[in-house]
Amino acid sequence: MKRIVFLGSAPSAVLTMESVRKQNKDVEIVYFPSEQNLAYHRNLLTSYLRDEVKLKGVLIQPTEFYEKNNIRIMEGRQIVRINLHRRQIVLQEKEVVCFDKLVVTDVPDFKFPEIKGSKKVGVYAADRLDDMERIVNLVPFLDEIVIQSDDEIGEEIARVLAEKKKEVILIKPLTQAPQEPAEAPAPEPTAEDAAKAEDEPTEQAEQHLCVLYGVQIEEILGDNDAKAVRLNNGKVYASDMVIFTQTAPHLRLFYETSLEINDRICVDDRFQTSVDHVFAAGVVFESRIKSGEFERFSDEFQAQRLTQGLMGAAPVVGIDPAAEAVSTQDAAVE
Repeated sequence: MKRIVFLGSAPSAVLTMESVRKQNKDVEIVYFPSEQNLAYHRNLLTSYLRDEVKLKGVLIQPTEFYEKNNIRIMEGRQIVRINLHRRQIVLQEKEVVCFDKLVVTDVPDFKFPEIKGSKKVGVYAADRLDDMERIVNLVPFLDEIVIQSDDEIGEEIARVLAEKKKEVILIKPLTQAPQEPAEAPAPEPTAEDAAKAEDEPTEQAEQHLCVLYGVQIEEILGDNDAKAVRLNNGKVYASDMVIFTQTAPHLRLFYETSLEINDRICVDDRFQTSVDHVFAAGVVFESRIKSGEFERFSDEFQAQRLTQGLMGAAPVVGIDPAAEAVSTQDAAVE
């Protein structure tokens, strides 16, 4: 084995590179980030939006880590085609990068929900660092923002933007409106409650946040830029920016290959694909063992099994993936 190429910005890619380098000082490691930024912690994206961490704090490792471990970073290179049979990655400049083994943890392309107008300027994915960086830079100049999300991340982003005094509409297609509880006499506020109210901008955020339940965006309106959204109930809301919190990897680079692909790339217990020199993890894999069901394994577990597959070691018997549920995305790697 002479060269391992890693594609993607998932934490498991960095952990596997580090593990492989510890075991083999000579193998060449080439890294293609799937975004302009290097690999990052997805769970810190809302903290970045809230100004609690800087951009560098979202990254799993700084550039110095890759230099120290002799990892060649291919930044800003657009991949045109991947030939798994010839073990080649063809770049836009017609440059060809050969590999002995390929590890895919994410891909450059991703898909929004199938909504007309989702490719307009001003539509962003909150689960991608590149897009979140654009959101952070643009928010100070915007007034009205629409978010479509049924998860807690969407609620958190909506509240952060409302705290910044932006007019926010949070659309929750799959969530029913909560029932109003019977009114009860309000207790007398204590001094502690008063102090807490002064410290938290909750009431102010509520004034700028509107939540719509059981509806969804049917079309994003505007010529080239997003200017408004039309919902499936016919109502139209002005919007300078539209945000989605969940996207899916677009695996077009592998559509004409022999990889077994359902919604994501199918792998075995060592994250090996149907092509023996190709491995998949991060956000692009689903386990054959679970009948095609997409499984969430911790980044540490993925890196351990990937390293075993890459280095030819037998998998450790008896590891319960469910017990490995804590991801490096939940705690920054030092």
